[in-house]
Amino acid sequence: MVKRHINELVMVAIYALAVITYYAIFTRYELVYGIDGPYYVVQVKYLITHGHQYYLDPPLTFYVMALLYMVVKDFMWAVKLVPILLVPLGIFPIYLLVLRETHSKLLAASASAIYVLNPYTIRLSSDLIKNALGLSLFLYTLYFTYLAIKERKWVYVGVATALSVAVGLTHILALGTQLAFIALVLTYLALSDRSKVKYVVPILITNITLVIVGTQTPLLGWDVFKGLRYVEELSGLEEPGPVHRPQSPSILKALAIERVLGISLIPPSVIIAFKRRATRLLLISLIALLIFANNPLNPPEFEWRFLLLNSILLPIPIAYLINEVKGFLIRIALLIPIVMVLISQVVPIALLYLRPTITQLELNELREITQKFPNETIYVVPNVALKYWVETIVNPENVVKSPKELSEAPIEGPCILLLSNKDLRHKPPPMFKVAYRGTYFTAYLMPPRP
Repeated sequence: MVKRHINELVMVAIYALAVITYYAIFTRYELVYGIDGPYYVVQVKYLITHGHQYYLDPPLTFYVMALLYMVVKDFMWAVKLVPILLVPLGIFPIYLLVLRETHSKLLAASASAIYVLNPYTIRLSSDLIKNALGLSLFLYTLYFTYLAIKERKWVYVGVATALSVAVGLTHILALGTQLAFIALVLTYLALSDRSKVKYVVPILITNITLVIVGTQTPLLGWDVFKGLRYVEELSGLEEPGPVHRPQSPSILKALAIERVLGISLIPPSVIIAFKRRATRLLLISLIALLIFANNPLNPPEFEWRFLLLNSILLPIPIAYLINEVKGFLIRIALLIPIVMVLISQVVPIALLYLRPTITQLELNELREITQKFPNETIYVVPNVALKYWVETIVNPENVVKSPKELSEAPIEGPCILLLSNKDLRHKPPPMFKVAYRGTYFTAYLMPPRP
């Protein structure tokens, strides 16, 4: 009985290990992690209280979090449960796909572990949760597209199409990756086996339709135009934007290691695809995406995000590569250093880098500050990370980043400039009077507008 269901047991064991690992990482602190962590809390809170998001953004992740909130009744946990429970679900399509392609439980399990214990996947799951969930969903689109082509069954086409819509409603980079993958697969089939093209066309049309809808409506939060900005910056038509999210040394080291790993996989993958026709359906598309993601000419603002795509691009080519080697022990010997290198990067990232941008004591002081002023107070918070935390406490409509934005909103109460005591970049003008000076923050009363 156990032998009959060994694959199911292995998948469940890997998923359980991943959930335990992610739980240990993301519950080290009570608060949500990173710059964007509180952003998710703001969105879910506003969705629950107003019936729609405050910020325009692809909506699916926030609706999932809202459903989780209705169960756990805690906004922090509603956000944390998505990376803890849902992102690791990506191991199932990877395992099943690699098992079918290589007939090796070892390679299927290893590929799944390389995905879920990858420092990139864990980095994405900290506060780039939409991106992480979108890429996890894309793995299901990839798997069911593969099944549709291999089995020639329209039911798989329908499932892949529905999943591709879910990806589009989750994150624009995941949608772009998905669109590129589907287009590459269709191109390969058009050149090699036209009888199977019809199973991919509906998925491609659906993805193109999503992009068009994203340029004409706010359904995707106008994120489609980020893709246009990337093309303009890459072509030199627009000056590269600033890198808004500086990375820690541990993150930069992990990015460098996986870039080397990604680039080093390209030549042997090309050789395997040339030698073995059966691998080409997936491998050619994944090689093209690896080249794109690891392109050193990508604009700095986009480069680090594209490098994070290696979390889903590495496992399958690695499995194909190890599959070329015969002998169980030799495969183990090759897999161990790869897995150990990746895991060695997880530890410093998880312990040193992944954490909230403020402490619980600082959040308590923010709450104390907001209680000292009337509800209609407008807060000017230049620091983006701090701004999101203030928005988790007060109505986000009453929080702006710059004094220039005050002219765009009706003001019925006092205006407060809120700065961290560690902030050396922003100095209030002399006419701003201290209204509250705490251990961590200072609130300045701004003079009335003329």
